[in-house]
Amino acid sequence: MSALLGLSGIIVLIVWIFKNKIATNEEAKPSKKNLYIGIGLLFMSMVLSGVNQSSDKKIQSAVDSAVSKTENVKNEEIDDLEKEIKNVESEIKDKEKELKDTKAELKEALLTDEEKEEIAQEEERIEAEKQAEIEEEKREEEAAKEKEEANKVLIDYEIVEITDSNIGDVTIRPNYWVIPSDIYATEEQLKLIAEDVTKQAKKDEPFNALSIFFIEDVSTVNAGNDMGVVNYAPNGEWSQAIEFDTGDYSKHKFDFSLNPKE
Repeated sequence: MSALLGLSGIIVLIVWIFKNKIATNEEAKPSKKNLYIGIGLLFMSMVLSGVNQSSDKKIQSAVDSAVSKTENVKNEEIDDLEKEIKNVESEIKDKEKELKDTKAELKEALLTDEEKEEIAQEEERIEAEKQAEIEEEKREEEAAKEKEEANKVLIDYEIVEITDSNIGDVTIRPNYWVIPSDIYATEEQLKLIAEDVTKQAKKDEPFNALSIFFIEDVSTVNAGNDMGVVNYAPNGEWSQAIEFDTGDYSKHKFDFSLNPKE
């Protein structure tokens, strides 16, 4: 409506201005009444436009308020519904428990004394088996712990002979033949022995590389390694012994090739 009034006012003003310009005398000029009408139409258009904008803001505000209230109502209804569902679920669980208890009571009431005795014995048997399993698990855990602790302890051993694979007087490569006090020593225990023998060997004589052979009996010296061999050499490689000075252990590493008895 405001746009239509504004357009009408503009048209009236344009016509008045046009006629005023082409008029040749005072009598031919258009009446000022038409000028006032055009101005009035424009003014009314502006007033109505302001009123419409104000109305639109009020309407939008009312709509937003209504939507907000509706959402709040919906949220409250949803919360109430969720609470009601939880209550129903709780009631169902309670009923199921009551039904289960009732069935158990009825079943027990229908059992003979002999059947009750059999059930009691079966329950005792099951409980005893559970306890036995628990005790077995405890024993296994204790045994595992004991084994773990034992692996951290250096067991006794005997160096039965020392031979060598020297290359002249330049490359010293001793061989230590060792019998552990327990021929069933674990891999971890054999490693501990090897480390201890290496410390002893360094004190005995500087070397380029060291081999430690684990055997069960002195008869196998120079004949094999029943439980494996450990080399202590530059970068763990026996062949690199000739590349380093005797007594220089800066690049030495252990190379474990163990085969513990089971």
